[in-house]
Amino acid sequence: ALGFEGINYDLIYGLPYQTEATFGETLDKVFQLRPDRIALYNFAFLPERLAHQRTIDIDSLPSAETKFQIFLTAYERFLAEGYRFIGMDHFALPDDELSQAFDNETLHRNFMGFTTKAGTDLIGMGVSSISSVRNGFAQNVKKLTQYTKAIKKGRLATERGLMLTPDDEIRRQVIGDLMCRSTLDKRAISETFSINFNEYFAEELGRLEPFIIDGLIENREETIELSFVGRLLVRNVAMVFDARLQRNVAEGQRQTFSRTL
Repeated sequence: ALGFEGINYDLIYGLPYQTEATFGETLDKVFQLRPDRIALYNFAFLPERLAHQRTIDIDSLPSAETKFQIFLTAYERFLAEGYRFIGMDHFALPDDELSQAFDNETLHRNFMGFTTKAGTDLIGMGVSSISSVRNGFAQNVKKLTQYTKAIKKGRLATERGLMLTPDDEIRRQVIGDLMCRSTLDKRAISETFSINFNEYFAEELGRLEPFIIDGLIENREETIELSFVGRLLVRNVAMVFDARLQRNVAEGQRQTFSRTL
C-alpha cells in the first residue's frame, strides 16, 4: 500500500559456528517467504578495525573451503527455486527490476550492492554513511555523539572525502563493467576515455595471467570475458585494476578490507 515494489534479504555466510547444514535451515525459511532479491554476503571479519570482533574466537569461523561450499550450495538452491544469478553476491527473481536491468545492461553497482540507478547521485544519511556525488565521495563520522553534535549545529557531519582523478574514473568504469556485465569491452573503454586500453593497462593485463591459466577469464583482442567461476571470484579479478589497492600492497600496508573468500 505504501508503494514498495520488492523485498530484499541480506544473508551472511562465514559467521562463527556456521555450517552448511545450519545455513541450509536459514535457506528453508527464506524460500518460504520468497523475497524478490537476495544479497549473499561473505562475513567481513576485520578485528583490526572493529573492536567488538576481537572477542570472536578465530577457530569458530568456517574455513575458506567451508565458506565456498556454503556459497555454492546456496547458489544451486537459489537457481532451483527460480532465482537468477545477477553477479557476485546477488540473486533475483526473473520479474524483479534487477533481473531486467541485467538483461538490458543498465545494471550498476554502488556501496550498497547492485542497483538499477546508474548515473544518479547517492546521498548517505546517518553515521558512517558514504555519499557518491558526481566524481567525489564523502563519508560521515562514525560516532553518534559527533554526528549529533554536527547536525545540531546545522553542519554536515562529513568526516572525510575524496575527489576522483581521471585515472580513478577510468578504473571505476573498468571495474564496474566487470562486476555488472561479466564482459569488459576494451574498445568501448578506449573510445570513452580516449586511451588505448591494451597500452594503458599493459601492466594489469600481465597480472591477469594467473586468472587466465586458472580459467577465470579469457583475455581477447577486444574483450575480457569472465567464466562462471570468474563471475563468482570477480572481486579478485577487479583488484588487479585497483591502482590504489596495488599501491598499498606495494608499500606493505596491512589489509583493511574483508577477505573475498
